[in-house]
Amino acid sequence: MCDNCSNDDNINNTMMLLYNEKMYNYITQLPIKNYIIEITKCCGYSEFVIIDKDMLLCDVYRFIGQHFGSGVNGLYVFDHITGDKLLIPNHVMTTLRQFVAAKSAYFRPVYPMETKVVYKIYFDDGCCHVDHGPTTVNNNCTIHSP
Repeated sequence: MCDNCSNDDNINNTMMLLYNEKMYNYITQLPIKNYIIEITKCCGYSEFVIIDKDMLLCDVYRFIGQHFGSGVNGLYVFDHITGDKLLIPNHVMTTLRQFVAAKSAYFRPVYPMETKVVYKIYFDDGCCHVDHGPTTVNNNCTIHSP
């Protein structure tokens, strides 16, 4: 039997320490080359995705579509001061890193400073569960609101 399959507690403890060390190193180094993005759909569902900082914006659209298994009508960010909405262009030969630097007002950390930096991007997959009619009282859809 190999060391990884052993029932010996010392070996299992050593393997767990090794695993924890590797996982810590991975998580610590992750933000060096990647952004942690909270992708939020108009229904409010969101999850973290890891995106290479040097990925082209057109590839970001493709990646998000593949990750969620749906088409992408648009990716949006909001200026945290003015509330202005900005469509992330799909056709531009610009990297995500360049876009974040150029539009920094739209990219502010979502969570407190003690955590890893996470930016929020809103994802329009064409499936909105919010009534946008003129008589709607509580319209909580961020993407499709005027």
